[in-house]
Amino acid sequence: MTVLRNDGQWDTSNVEFHNGRILAYDKVTHTTAMHYIDYGLGVWNRRAFEVVPETGSCNLAALYQEMLRRQELAGLEVTERFYEIGSVVGLEQTRKHLAGQL
Repeated sequence: MTVLRNDGQWDTSNVEFHNGRILAYDKVTHTTAMHYIDYGLGVWNRRAFEVVPETGSCNLAALYQEMLRRQELAGLEVTERFYEIGSVVGLEQTRKHLAGQL
């Protein structure tokens, strides 16, 4: 999992990360030790998807949590912020970034 030091700046921090290890990850229950946010890019091993039901769909956050439970979730810290386009504010910030105004 790629992570970015966020400290609640761009969205709610949901990852506790230390020395390349994900110690906690939860999109619902947050703790004061969560200073990072999942960056949205992951590298997967086929084994991680063995828990996906026969329907072929599942929640990606649930897969990450299962990998964490099995102690198979590593982290890579990135340092350049992300730009989301799922909100009006995020879309405007992305537009400004692409135009060289941020």
